[in-house]
Amino acid sequence: MILYEDKEILVCRKSSGIAVQSARLGEKDLVSILNNHLAEQAKLRETSGNGAKKKAAGGTAFEPIRVVHRLDQPVEGVLVFAKTKKAAAGLSKQVTDGTMKKTYQAVCCVTEKGRRWLENAEEWHALTDYLVKDARTNTSSVTEKGRKEAKEARLSFRIVARCGELALAEIALDTGRHHQIRVQMAHAGLPLYGDVKYNTAWRQYVGNGASGCAADKMDVEATGKTEVPDCGEAASKAERKISGSRSVGRSEKMEPALCASRLEFVHPATGKRMMFETKPELEVFKDFCFKDEK
Repeated sequence: MILYEDKEILVCRKSSGIAVQSARLGEKDLVSILNNHLAEQAKLRETSGNGAKKKAAGGTAFEPIRVVHRLDQPVEGVLVFAKTKKAAAGLSKQVTDGTMKKTYQAVCCVTEKGRRWLENAEEWHALTDYLVKDARTNTSSVTEKGRKEAKEARLSFRIVARCGELALAEIALDTGRHHQIRVQMAHAGLPLYGDVKYNTAWRQYVGNGASGCAADKMDVEATGKTEVPDCGEAASKAERKISGSRSVGRSEKMEPALCASRLEFVHPATGKRMMFETKPELEVFKDFCFKDEK
């Protein structure tokens, strides 16, 4: 879904399960979808003579989309793409220097190790770890500082609500390492719900969030509260439903409960500060509905 578009950039919402780019022949990916969109636009411009730089299969002139940052295939949320070389350079620089701000929402399973994070919910907690990627298994893991292949990974998070043994975390990403949020949160004792790679015990938490509970969003300045609001300790169903009316099956493909919910950057042409937000679609997030939302 396209959220914003002009001559320089295109901002869209990626659904979970769709790759940003795919090396597999015939597999649908977001770049291909957006390039088809640009080709259709180019067809409409042909009569006015406003052709661009590349010819599509049908002979239509268009300039292909440029990727400046990515989301993992299972992750949903907001992405910005460049439509020109100059815009790509400007946005890529913001990714590198930290000007581009990425905020995520995640539903986490509260393990014994992770219970310490439930105190002082108004506080942001900074995590710094060193990650190493295993290309053979397409996974990353926390390792010691100084290892040759290790890369520093930094993020900050806070717990904004709790629902039984599940917690809603807001996460600000400082670096962009492979599977960074999933790995660091798991290492901190708050692995993501539905994450089959880094949380093999996630099924133990099915039913541990009260379905449809209505909790107020944390507002520490207004209430002075320092504890995480609990949406309800008892689950209302024996098995939590993940998508529509479908129950979780043992063979069902699962997605980690992670959404890139807010993206902030400076427009590479106008210099205007821009911000885009979206809400998670995965069903488990609905355990954390807030009364100020319709």
